[in-house]
Amino acid sequence: MGTNYYYHAPDTNHCPHCGRCDKGERIHIGKSSAGWCFTLHVTDEIQSLDDWKRKWAEGGHIDDEYGREQTPEAMLKIITDRHLEGGPAFDSCTWHEREYAEPGPNNLLRHRVGRSCAAHGEGTWDLVEGSFS
Repeated sequence: MGTNYYYHAPDTNHCPHCGRCDKGERIHIGKSSAGWCFTLHVTDEIQSLDDWKRKWAEGGHIDDEYGREQTPEAMLKIITDRHLEGGPAFDSCTWHEREYAEPGPNNLLRHRVGRSCAAHGEGTWDLVEGSFS
C-alpha cells in the first residue's frame, strides 16, 4: 500500500462575467510507499525534483489521492526526509529480485535502474517514468 500525490495546475481563462474557468491540469507527482524511496514521476517535461519544485512555484495546489492538501514544503519533506527504522529492508530474497529492488539510503528499498526507473535521485527518491499507481 502507498499514497499517490498530485499537482493541480492553476485554473485558467477566468470569465469576469460568470466566473467560469478552465480547470488546471492534474499531474501525478508520485507515490509514497512504506519502506521504499519515494517514487517520483518524471515525464518528457518534468525530469527532476528541481523541475517539480519549479512547477509547484507556478501556483495551483498539491493533494493526495484522499483529497488531503499538502504544501510544497510538506511535499518536499515527504520526498526527501524518508527512512526506515529497525535495520535494512533489503535481503537477497526472491521477492526483491522479482520487484526490481535494491538497497537504498536510510535502510530503504529503491527501484533498480532499468525497466521503468530512469535514475536514482540524489536522496530518498527514484525517478520513474510511465503510469503507475
